[in-house]
Amino acid sequence: MFLSIITPSYNRAYTLERLYASLVAQINQDFEWIIVNDGSTDNTEELIRTLQQENMISIRYFYQENGGKQRAHNKGIQEALGELSVCVDSDDALSPDAVDNAKQIWSNCDKQNHIGILAKRGDFEKHEPICADWPDALEECTMMGLQEKYGFTGDTVLFFKTSLMKEHPFAEFDGEKFVPEDSLYADLDAYGPMRLSKDVLYYCEYLPDGLTSNYRRLLLNNPMGTSFCYYRRMLRSGDLPNRIKNAIISQAFLMQSGRKAEYPRNGHAIEMMLGWLCAPLYRKLKKMDEGEK
Repeated sequence: MFLSIITPSYNRAYTLERLYASLVAQINQDFEWIIVNDGSTDNTEELIRTLQQENMISIRYFYQENGGKQRAHNKGIQEALGELSVCVDSDDALSPDAVDNAKQIWSNCDKQNHIGILAKRGDFEKHEPICADWPDALEECTMMGLQEKYGFTGDTVLFFKTSLMKEHPFAEFDGEKFVPEDSLYADLDAYGPMRLSKDVLYYCEYLPDGLTSNYRRLLLNNPMGTSFCYYRRMLRSGDLPNRIKNAIISQAFLMQSGRKAEYPRNGHAIEMMLGWLCAPLYRKLKKMDEGEK
């Protein structure tokens, strides 16, 4: 099987049928859809059982107690059978040619060198990219390389080797239900570049109850995971100013947690010292002590 599409879902039965319709419409059906119900209290399970009975696409369903998106995604990856895996949020959808486009790109990749495919996201209404263009003639790059070397901004969709994701699950911290995805992507960059697709393969909508709409609150309420994320970005950055910035943010959120670090912190001593010195000022400027603003 080529692709595992993983959808963590919490009380999103009202949006899942739109995603389902986009998967049924795929011109290439070489995929499975894995839904991980993260302790929903709505009719998610009833809906998925009904969709399974339609037998239009391969659907595998799993339930877990509410633990946050990263734990639900980790469960999906554990169960995934596809050569590549992609996370598609419950309120989003894929373009009709997404699976076929990705499969064609992957067939021309160096499987030993490339770790996956990076494609663009677009809005539901016009399907226009909600990210910057790739640099001219660039065919492959790491995620952090795009951001730091080329100044790339915006939202993307990432198809990763499933075997690599199985070896590197998202970090989980007691008492927290969220960790920024960059915490993992920064580490995966070390294994090689991704092939770039110029096309929009993913449509998204930022709902009021979505992660993006509540992002600042999520970071503040999950400070250990956020601190871990920026620490990993600091380790992987090839740019000194970015390493210092990430060290400061990491330390600021560690202070927010009120706990000792629950992950190893043993690299880049100078940057970490600057982070420790500057974190109180960062917290003041960002009004972190005042909570969500």
